[in-house]
Amino acid sequence: MAEILKGKLATLRESALSLDIETWEQEFLKGCEASESELTKDWKTNWLQKCNGKKLLQCICDKYSISRDRKEIKKEIMRRIRSQQTPEWQSVDALLRAAMEQEGHV
Repeated sequence: MAEILKGKLATLRESALSLDIETWEQEFLKGCEASESELTKDWKTNWLQKCNGKKLLQCICDKYSISRDRKEIKKEIMRRIRSQQTPEWQSVDALLRAAMEQEGHV
């Protein structure tokens, strides 16, 4: 085991000696910026599909120490988006109506 570790440390030392800190830092920052740009673009177009509403609500309640019943919070959110006729509500409404029509309730 000691020999394996010794070999790995020697390889690491050699890599560190040949490392140009300035170049590495610039490449690292460029890579971070590219990743951020790609993730931001993806999030802006796909956040509705990727966002986990239950987890988001839980995180918000935890962060702001909200002890109110989660079901009551969800009901209040639904009432507000319904009264404002937001695009989110229109989507929910269309899905509910389609489901009810499929079941023969409308």
